[in-house]
Amino acid sequence: MQFILSFIYKLYDKGSIKRDTFLHKLHEKFFSSSFLVYIFFQVKISPDLSHKSNFRNLKHKFDLTTIILKITLKKFIKIDTSILEIGTGAFGILSIYFSKYTKKRIDSIDISTNNINSALINIKFNNAKINLFKSNIFENVISKYDVIFWNVPYYYPKKDYLYPLIDEVHNYLKEEGLLIIGYNSNPLKANEVINYTKNNNKIEYYKTVKFSWNHHLISLIRKK
Repeated sequence: MQFILSFIYKLYDKGSIKRDTFLHKLHEKFFSSSFLVYIFFQVKISPDLSHKSNFRNLKHKFDLTTIILKITLKKFIKIDTSILEIGTGAFGILSIYFSKYTKKRIDSIDISTNNINSALINIKFNNAKINLFKSNIFENVISKYDVIFWNVPYYYPKKDYLYPLIDEVHNYLKEEGLLIIGYNSNPLKANEVINYTKNNNKIEYYKTVKFSWNHHLISLIRKK
């Protein structure tokens, strides 16, 4: 399985500049499907947003990390769990999905005004209980949460997302609260997350969740 998976990733990376291979076209069609968003997440995409992109120059509405975050988070989110999603994106898919699993209003943030405006449309379309506001990571966050999660922008420099996240997250987690981040393990390695977590003595690395069918990982970090 891992051999086949590695071969597919190599083919995908080989054509990543022009993104005009059959594999890229199939990939884009799959992850841009509003129908599949509903199948995987029971989240409707507003007709006003159906062709809107959540990634630069792409039509993707979700990715593999979105799927494995859903699978992992379901084990930790209960009816009274307080939740913050960082980087909710243009559709608010995971926040909308998990708003059905907790009685508390979910807080969601994004740095992009365009994403905020777009996600607000989809939140309203799905009648979800979500407090969405603009924030650069914790810049405008004032509450503490049981669970904070983020499909991190793993192709960006780590100083722009990982380091400030790890440095400050303890201030926004309740006792034994969890930070759960998802990422592609090609640009970001689990050891990089583990090692940098050691710089903050108020949190501890809990575990890495792996899936045999892809290279994406989940890191769980717990407040001491």
